[in-house]
Amino acid sequence: MAASTRSWQGRLASIARASIAIAWAERSLRAARRALPTQGLGVRTDPPARASHGLTPIVERWLHWRDATCLERALLLQAWYVALGQPHDVLIGVADVTDQVLAHAWLDHEDPLDHAVLTRVRPPSA
Repeated sequence: MAASTRSWQGRLASIARASIAIAWAERSLRAARRALPTQGLGVRTDPPARASHGLTPIVERWLHWRDATCLERALLLQAWYVALGQPHDVLIGVADVTDQVLAHAWLDHEDPLDHAVLTRVRPPSA
């Protein structure tokens, strides 16, 4: 097999993996947006069939591009990291900034941005 053929096959495989990750992120985001108003923090998303560390930035960018709220993002990335074997808690907190209370959600390994933790959502047990 020629080197250029292997190169293209590798690129196509990478594109296919990224497409599968994006499809999971989109399906999960839509499901979370439908369920959050009625289920609140009890919302759970199915883990991705194939997660890999190399695809994490792609999923994060997709959620940013789709304007996921911090809570949507944290819940979906929690499921993603569980699939990677790295469970993380979702933290929800507030910050007092110039007479305004700002709420925020993030994963326990991320910077809390000066927010005080109010509650913790543990990942589903595997």
